[in-house]
Amino acid sequence: MSSLSIKRLVALDHDWAVFSSKREKLYDNGRVAREEYTVGWISALPLEMKAARAMLDDIHDDCESPPTDNNTYIFGSMAGHNCVIACLPAGIYGTTSATIVGNEMRHSFPNMQFCLLVGVAGGAPTENTDIRLGDVVAEFKRDIDFRISKLVSDMLQRHPEMRGEYLHRGQERDILFESEYEHLQGQATCDNCDQHRVRKSPLRASLDPTIHYGTIASGNQVIKHAHTRDKFAGELGNLCFEMEAAGLMDVFPCLGRYYESIATSFGRAASSALAFDQIEARYMTIKNAHLETCQWLLNHCRYKDWLNPEKMSEHHGFLWIKGKPAAGKSTIMKFIFTRTKYSATGTIIVSYFFNARGEELEKSVLGMYRSLLYQLLHELPHLRQVLDSIHLVSPAQSWSIEVLKNIFQRAVEQLNQYSLMCFIDALDECKEDGIRDMLSFFEQLGHLTASAGSHFRVCFSSRHYPHISISHGIDLTLESQDGHQKDITNYIHAELKAGTGKAVDEIRDELLNRASGIFLWVVLVVQMLNKEYDRGRIHALRKRLGEIPDGLHELFEDIITRNGQNTEQTVLCLQWILFARRPLSIDESYFAIISGFGRDERFIVEWFPELFSPEIMRLFVLDLSKGLAEITRSRVPRVQFIHESVRDFLLEEGGLGRIQSQPQSFTGSSHDRLKQCCMTYIEIDPAVYMPIKLPLPTASSRCKRSSSANSQKISVSRVCGEKCTPPCQFCRTIRRWIG
Repeated sequence: MSSLSIKRLVALDHDWAVFSSKREKLYDNGRVAREEYTVGWISALPLEMKAARAMLDDIHDDCESPPTDNNTYIFGSMAGHNCVIACLPAGIYGTTSATIVGNEMRHSFPNMQFCLLVGVAGGAPTENTDIRLGDVVAEFKRDIDFRISKLVSDMLQRHPEMRGEYLHRGQERDILFESEYEHLQGQATCDNCDQHRVRKSPLRASLDPTIHYGTIASGNQVIKHAHTRDKFAGELGNLCFEMEAAGLMDVFPCLGRYYESIATSFGRAASSALAFDQIEARYMTIKNAHLETCQWLLNHCRYKDWLNPEKMSEHHGFLWIKGKPAAGKSTIMKFIFTRTKYSATGTIIVSYFFNARGEELEKSVLGMYRSLLYQLLHELPHLRQVLDSIHLVSPAQSWSIEVLKNIFQRAVEQLNQYSLMCFIDALDECKEDGIRDMLSFFEQLGHLTASAGSHFRVCFSSRHYPHISISHGIDLTLESQDGHQKDITNYIHAELKAGTGKAVDEIRDELLNRASGIFLWVVLVVQMLNKEYDRGRIHALRKRLGEIPDGLHELFEDIITRNGQNTEQTVLCLQWILFARRPLSIDESYFAIISGFGRDERFIVEWFPELFSPEIMRLFVLDLSKGLAEITRSRVPRVQFIHESVRDFLLEEGGLGRIQSQPQSFTGSSHDRLKQCCMTYIEIDPAVYMPIKLPLPTASSRCKRSSSANSQKISVSRVCGEKCTPPCQFCRTIRRWIG
C-alpha cells in the first residue's frame, strides 16, 4: 500500500491521551459541518499541536473529510471561531511538506478565511532586539502582550500536567554562544563547547515571554551557523527563522503577500552570496575588439550552425574556439558575448573568463559556477527558489562544486520558455581535472536539455592544449580563419603610424607574414615601431623591424633586455608579479618594488605620500614592467601580466632564469630576493620619520601587535624551514618586528 494512502497520524504520549479525554468530555459540542470552519492552524511538530489543542475553548467531534485528504485533524473553536488543526507528518519538515498539508486543508474546508502557522522558530538576536528562549515573534503589530501571557497562564492552570513540558525551565538554561565561535563538530549538545565563549546577558525580572513584532524569515533550510544567521538577519531585518510558512504562501493568500516579499529578500541574499570581489575582473580588463575586427565570426557557417536550432542534435549546443597563445581568443569571446547579450531576445546570456593570473576563484571551476549562477539568477529572479534546499553551514563552507552543479542543473531544468547561452573563455587557465569534470557535466546537461526540447548552448575557447575531447560539438581554429587574418591586416593598417608608400606597404606585409596569427605579437611590434616613428626615425623602421624576433617569447626577452635600461629593476617588478602569493594592488606593488631599491627612495615615498599619487604609482609599475604588466579594471585594481603567455615565458620556458643568468635556480633566488625586500621594509622604524612634536603618553601594556603575536605563538622559523638554528638574519628581523 502506498504511504500516501495512509492517514497521517500524530503520535501523542500517554499524558496527552489522559488530558485530551478529559478535555473532550468537558467541551464536546458535537459535530460541525466542514463548511463552518473558517480558521486553519498548522503545527510542524506534535509538541506544538498538543499546545494548540489545549488552547481551544471547545473540542468538536471528528468531521468527515474527503478520501483524498491524508491529513489527521483536531476540530474545535476558539474565541467564537471554528478552527481545524493539522500537523506535518512526523519527521518531515520544510516548505514542501507544509504545501501538501495546506493544500489538502484548503480543499477540504472551502470556507477557510485564513491560516495560522504557529510553532518553534530559531531566534536571531541583535544588539537592538533581545530575543530569548520562550519569547514570541508576531508578524504584525497588535496589542497582544497581555492576551498571550494570560492565555498561556490559563492553559497551564487548566492543565497542570502540561507544566513539565511547557513551563519555562529557567534563565540559566538559556545559553547563547558568541556568533564568532565555531562549535565542536559531531556533538549532540554544547556541553563540551568552550563555556568561556557564552554571551553574558542580564537576567530578566520575569519569566513571562516577551512579544516581538517584525519579520519572520521562512525557507527550506535550517540555519545552523551563528555567523550565517546574523548575516541574513542583518540583510533581511528578520527576528527569527522557520521552515514551513513559505510553503503556504501560494495556498493561503493572506500569507502569500507577506511571504512573497520575505522569500524574495531571502533568495536575493542567498544569490548575492554567490558573488565575489573579482567576479568580473578578467572580463573588464580584456580590451574591446578593434574597430572592424571580429565581425566575420557572426557570419561564419560554423557559428551559424551553432545557433541553428535544427542542428542541435548534431552538436548538442557546443562550439569550441581554439587557437595559439595570444592569438586573440579572449578578445573575440568578449566581442561575441557582448554583441549577443544586447541583441538576443528570449535568451539568457552569461559568461565567465578564467584568469590564471588572478586570485583562486578567478582560475577555478568553483568561481565559474558561482559566477554563472549569479548572472542567471540575476536575469531570472524567480529561479532563486532553487537555492531553497541549500544548507548553509558557514560562510567559508557555503559553496562546493557538487552543490553548485546541482543548483545549476535545477535552474537550467526550470528555464521553461527561455534559452541559455554560456560563453566560457580560457579553459587552459584552469586546472585540467576541473575542466574535464565541467565538460562532462555540461555534456550531460546538454543531452538532458536536448531531450526536453530546450536550448542550452555553450561556447568555449582555449589553446590547443591540453587536448580534451567532447562527444558532440563544433570546432573552430582561430588562426586558420581568413577572417582572423583580415582582422590583423585591418589592425596594422589602422594603428601603424608609418605614412604611405611602397616601403610602408612592404613593412605591413612583413608584419602580417611574421605574425603567424599571433595578435599580441602584432600589437607589441606596432607599438615599438610607432615609438621609432614618433622620434622621427622613419628611415629606421625597416631596420628596427628586422631586429625584432619572430616568436612571442623571444619578443618578451627582447623587450626586457634591450638597451640594458633598468633591467634589474624590471626583473624585480616581474618577480613580484610572478611569485607573490596573490595579485598585488598598485600601492602594494609600488612599495614592494621600492623596498628593493635602497633606503632613500623608500623613506621619501613612505612618509610623504602626498608627493606620490595613485596615478604616479600606476605609471611607475607599468613603465618598470616595460609594457608586460597591466592594471585590472576591477573593484580592487590589481597588477597582473598582460597575457598568460608572459608567465609561460618567464616560468615554463625559463626566460627569467636566462635573464638572470641563473637557469637552474631562478625560482629560489627570486624568493630570496623578495624575502630581502620584505626584511628591508619591516626594518623601518616609523617613529624616526614621523614629525611628532608633542610627547606621547606611555602605554600601560605591551603593544597589541606583540601581544597578539605571542598569544598566537608565531613560529618565524617556518619562513626559512623548521631547522633554522641558529636563526638567520631574516628570522631575527621578524622576531624584532614582532617584539
